[in-house]
Amino acid sequence: MREQIIKQSKNLFFKFGIKSVSMDEIASTLGISKKTLYQHFNNKSELLKKIIEDKIEVIQKKNTIIINEEGDAIDKILKIYYIILVKSKNFNPVFIHDLHKYYSSEHQLIKDFKKTELQYLLTELITLGKKQKIFRKDIDEDLIYYLHMQRIDSMANGTISTNKKFDDPVFCFNILLNNIIGLTTLEGHELIENKIKNLKKINIEFQKQILNDED
Repeated sequence: MREQIIKQSKNLFFKFGIKSVSMDEIASTLGISKKTLYQHFNNKSELLKKIIEDKIEVIQKKNTIIINEEGDAIDKILKIYYIILVKSKNFNPVFIHDLHKYYSSEHQLIKDFKKTELQYLLTELITLGKKQKIFRKDIDEDLIYYLHMQRIDSMANGTISTNKKFDDPVFCFNILLNNIIGLTTLEGHELIENKIKNLKKINIEFQKQILNDED
């Protein structure tokens, strides 16, 4: 029952936002009493925290697989970005707004995740790219992380002005690759040009490898 509560609440929060969804509505949707619901979660904040923690855990597991596999740094960075975008595509902008405005401690979990794990992973991958002679040696890893996370947030939040949908993988790959291309050596530039020519194939490979589960 606990897992059913988490799954149904996540669907409601992502679709309608957090503030507009009451514990009464969650219980009613599941066909259970409020008493049963409160036996599992004391309040909506506790439920929301669990949803966010589970989401972060899924991303962490996928990131670990990506970091430990063979491949070039650009592929690894693209996969990490891709996961963030795809996992964010089900968020209604109202959910993000409510999280930021009314649930600061839960929102802080996401901010901490970005600041610690994602910053570490991306800066380490840029360092790896330098060793692979893909990225220029003069670039600042921390600055690049900051600039790229600003862009990724804009894509996930839908604030980039475009007639394309951000959850179109090929569209996202184009944006990400064009952001990365300025960091590359001649060898890295050629690698990216080759990837741009094969975006549909890359998309299929990513779906098979890292998006083969439902969470």
